[in-house]
Amino acid sequence: MLAFVGYKVGENWQSIYDKLHLLDYPVLAAVVLALFYAIWRRRRRQQAAVAAVKNGPEK
Repeated sequence: MLAFVGYKVGENWQSIYDKLHLLDYPVLAAVVLALFYAIWRRRRRQQAAVAAVKNGPEK
């Protein structure tokens, strides 16, 4: 499908790129936020695991 779109765009790729350039910043922000969320979630899980080992089994 991507090859078909590339073929149809042909010589006009620069004008399409110029229009889509506005999406670069929101996409970058979404990637950065997703990365921070993944790191935060991983740390929270690790802290919970350490706390569970420290406190022993639940009753």
